[in-house]
Amino acid sequence: MSAGERLPEYRPPAKMRLPQRRRVFSIETIDQVLVVVSTVAVGLLAVVLFRQGLSISWSVLYLLVFWAVLAYLALPRVHRLLSTIYVPDYFIGRTHTPDGLLGDPVRRREYDFRLRRAGQEAEEVEQVHRALRAATAFQKADVFLKRNNLPAAELEAKRALADDPNQADYIALVAWLDA
Repeated sequence: MSAGERLPEYRPPAKMRLPQRRRVFSIETIDQVLVVVSTVAVGLLAVVLFRQGLSISWSVLYLLVFWAVLAYLALPRVHRLLSTIYVPDYFIGRTHTPDGLLGDPVRRREYDFRLRRAGQEAEEVEQVHRALRAATAFQKADVFLKRNNLPAAELEAKRALADDPNQADYIALVAWLDA
């Protein structure tokens, strides 16, 4: 190839763009309109059932159906509609109280047991931390001792002994360094 010639380059084909149609209504808008319409329809059904329950001899059956429609259809839809309006993007799952789920006595006992256990666990965690600090300090002292840095080794050995005074290796190392 000569200096004036160029190598061929790969260029991906240009993407064809189809004309975009603008949506007049979004899915969310249609959903909200249908929620409102269904809420109104269920509310009207509840009113009709209530009126029928007051006027006909089968009133107990109509009132029972009215209660079911109101409790399981109308009120949840009204709740969804009002929460969408007044508290958007907010989800309330289960309500937990300090003693469990809505005051459950079994969960209250478990919660109290965990509280008592937490104090014991905190002490155990602190003991583990002290033991780990002591082991780390002992290893540092051993490294300093191998490098003939006796003052640093003595300092780390005393730290190890302070964190775990019952460990025989730490006591022996401090005694050897003090001698």
